[in-house]
Amino acid sequence: MNEGGIVVADLADVEVERFWSDTEPEVDFRLGFPVAAVHGAERSVATYWEVDAGQRTGAHTDSEEEVLYVLAGVVELVTGNAVRRLAAGQLAVIPRMSRHDVRAVGPLPARGLSFYAGARITTTFDAPLMPWGLRCISSDDLA
Repeated sequence: MNEGGIVVADLADVEVERFWSDTEPEVDFRLGFPVAAVHGAERSVATYWEVDAGQRTGAHTDSEEEVLYVLAGVVELVTGNAVRRLAAGQLAVIPRMSRHDVRAVGPLPARGLSFYAGARITTTFDAPLMPWGLRCISSDDLA
């Protein structure tokens, strides 16, 4: 919500869309856009994401630099040959167009926020995601 020029978002109110892969059963996550151009943001986007234990987002690239912040649970961030484990309260900076994957490890689901340095973000996955059957998701699509 845009209040006096300030964009305010309540994570409890964020609508999330479920995405999954028909070819990779472990790719299954939920994604929402609490901050985007449609909400009044001019130069940034934020996504809220949820990944159940043992599931992952699927390998993808983002059109802008990403600051990934873990709110709950534990994730493995896979970039190239590197695997970094992040727990609640930790964050990582992922360069734009760097191929990466996020896997929830441990017994609990992982939740987090990702912040992007751009007015719009396009995420391109290695494999098409359902329910749309598309490889690309844009902040304009879900906001």
